[in-house]
Amino acid sequence: MAGTKTPEQPQQQQQQQQEQQQQQQQQQQEQQQQQQQQQDLSQQIESLQQQLQQQKAEATRLNEAARELRKQQSSISTDSGAAAAAAAAVKAARDRVQDIQQQLQQLQQQQQQQQQQQQQQQQDETPHFIKYKQHCDNLIKRKFFVVPAFEIYGGSQGLMCIKE
Repeated sequence: MAGTKTPEQPQQQQQQQQEQQQQQQQQQQEQQQQQQQQQDLSQQIESLQQQLQQQKAEATRLNEAARELRKQQSSISTDSGAAAAAAAAVKAARDRVQDIQQQLQQLQQQQQQQQQQQQQQQQDETPHFIKYKQHCDNLIKRKFFVVPAFEIYGGSQGLMCIKE
């Protein structure tokens, strides 16, 4: 039986070959996936290295800036008293300006009140015959001209003769 081939043997061989091919294909796919993963990882590593370099550069720049600020601070610390005094002077000046503005508003209100009082006093001090001049004129005309005209001329003819 060893020498004779049964029809099952070529089928088994074909199946074995197909399985081997499938295994090879799977291995190739796995290798490709691994290569792809390695490439992705290498790209990620490169990007992380670039970010690291950027962060290092940023850190050195910030350290230099901090050194400069410390130097400036040490030089400013001597001037900080002057700066504080200047700030206090500015605040005091603002307070004074606000006080002066309030005083000015109060004075303006007082001035308006005084003007109103003066106007009322002037109106009160004027004699009644000036205040009520029209009324007085009408009264005088009626008492001295109209009534006598009626009495003298009789009727309304005396009224028509009077012209202002």
